[in-house]
Amino acid sequence: MNLTQYKILLKRLGLLTLIYTLCRVCFFVYNYSYFREASVTSVFEAFLAGIRFDLSVIFMVNLPFTLLSLIPVTFITKPGYQKFLKILFLIVNAPLLFVNLVDIEFFRFTGKRSTFEHLAGLEKDILDQGPQLALNYWPVLLAGIIIVAFIAWLYPKPKSTMNVRLKLYFAAPLLIGFLASNILIIRGGLQLKPLRPNHAFTLNPNILGNLVLNTPFSLIATSNIQPVQRVNFFSNQSELFSLIKKLKVKKAVSTKEKENVVILICESFGSEYTGLGNNYKGFTPFLDSLAHQGVWMKNAYANGRTSIEALPSILASIPSLMSEPYITSAYQTNEVVGLGNILQKEGYHTSFFHGGKNGTMGFDVFAHNAGFEEYYGKNEYPDPDKDFDGNWGIFDEPFLQFFANKLSTFKQPFATGLFTLSSHPPYTIPEQYKGKFPKGDLPIHECVAYSDNSLRKFFETAKKQPWYSNTLFIITADHTQMSSKPEYSNDLGAFDVPMILFHPSKKITVPDDERICQHADILPTVLDFLNIDNPKSNYFGTSMFSKKEEEGYALTFSNGSYNLIKKDMYLSLNQENKCQCFKIDPPRTITHLPEVPEQKKLESVLKAYVQYFNNGLIDNNWYSSQTP
Repeated sequence: MNLTQYKILLKRLGLLTLIYTLCRVCFFVYNYSYFREASVTSVFEAFLAGIRFDLSVIFMVNLPFTLLSLIPVTFITKPGYQKFLKILFLIVNAPLLFVNLVDIEFFRFTGKRSTFEHLAGLEKDILDQGPQLALNYWPVLLAGIIIVAFIAWLYPKPKSTMNVRLKLYFAAPLLIGFLASNILIIRGGLQLKPLRPNHAFTLNPNILGNLVLNTPFSLIATSNIQPVQRVNFFSNQSELFSLIKKLKVKKAVSTKEKENVVILICESFGSEYTGLGNNYKGFTPFLDSLAHQGVWMKNAYANGRTSIEALPSILASIPSLMSEPYITSAYQTNEVVGLGNILQKEGYHTSFFHGGKNGTMGFDVFAHNAGFEEYYGKNEYPDPDKDFDGNWGIFDEPFLQFFANKLSTFKQPFATGLFTLSSHPPYTIPEQYKGKFPKGDLPIHECVAYSDNSLRKFFETAKKQPWYSNTLFIITADHTQMSSKPEYSNDLGAFDVPMILFHPSKKITVPDDERICQHADILPTVLDFLNIDNPKSNYFGTSMFSKKEEEGYALTFSNGSYNLIKKDMYLSLNQENKCQCFKIDPPRTITHLPEVPEQKKLESVLKAYVQYFNNGLIDNNWYSSQTP
């Protein structure tokens, strides 16, 4: 009996297992700030658990290679055939190892392993920016090349005298048994359900699941799944809507004239980078000064972790409560009642601005869906070649000046939104500003300071415009980004963004500036300010002008769990419908709690939102499923 070809195959697959483990080490070291709360034991357990996911994807994608390696005929020992196997091995595995490396960097921006839906939604941008991304992230490209070269060098070769002849009565059962063991490894064991990404999130803290996973497994596992499942926590619709009822509040501001509305969405301006509520200066002196002139909501959260998730939340009160961004999901053609749709009916001119290439992340399409009739991107900018940042679009300062002057051409009242761009990887600022702003300890800090200065210059120009004094400004960030402060390196800090309401000629007050609020609250807040009723709205957002005794909530989705944030508690519901409750101590310390009386009520509220979100998506009836 000779089992040489089996031994050679296992050595080759074992080499891949070693490479995947080394990638996990790099992932952990590079993103250590996200895992610093985990004990040494938990991290070790994550590495061990990760081998299971590595073996699953390795044996899955290499199944054809396995079959071709085990054919019990003599010609497989020929040099030409072995060369063919080596080339096939590299072609199959090199791309997957590359995306595994890319996620080491990309994880900092999304807080999770990449999924098929996420990458599919960004496919056009990746293709457009491919050469530029390769140039700016050359260490990742270099590491990929080195790893492929390393595999090619260490690729186990058979001896020229390898004997593969086996008697048929022995060879057939052996091959069948080996393939059966392959299938067992691919499904991850004998458990009832095959291995799935959410199986990785069993360790404490929950974020270790991202260390357990590898990106190829995550991509393959999400390539053909339905991202949203119907749930039936409540059979009685009246009970569900009683838990998430819209608040009927007295209008906060009484005005006879129609005010303009400007929503400024600052790319990656996490609260960590500001001086607001922090014991350090931060990188946004202008934004901080504006917050103190208007209303600064001290406990504001994004509903998602990426730019593509921000627009639905901000413009249409659609929180990101699924693994796939709404804009690229199977539900992107669902009915949307956005702020622009409502204000157009009130006689408003509506528009949206983003300095990136038109079509980036589907912003233009969604803005139109939300009722913003005009879109101004890089294509509409008068001198794109002069002010192009070389990567994504127009630098913030010139584009914000274009924005300020363009607004003066619109008939009032108008409602508009602008999404800044410069504080985005690869963090480029104009030549004349290099060395002018503090660099901080993260690459983004200098760009945030540049973008903040661009906002200052925008307001200097806006003050001279005829529309300025009659305008409500709402300033927030699309999402957070990389963190260097321990107090922000948790599930709360990952969504903590500024939220500022400012009016040049009106004193705005809210009943409670410490109320929990979220991106989904912006739409009802604007309508409340403008005294506009909207009978056709969803139930996710509530006005920041709500009465003080009415509690605010923030809804997020991370690592497969639905989360609800209230003033002093944090609730997390996983996909097995198991709920955990945490106490929040200022500023963002999360401590696990045993079951408390209030937990049951909050759990019901969270489940009501999840059912309303999921089933409303599937049935496309967020705006028509409401009880009288």
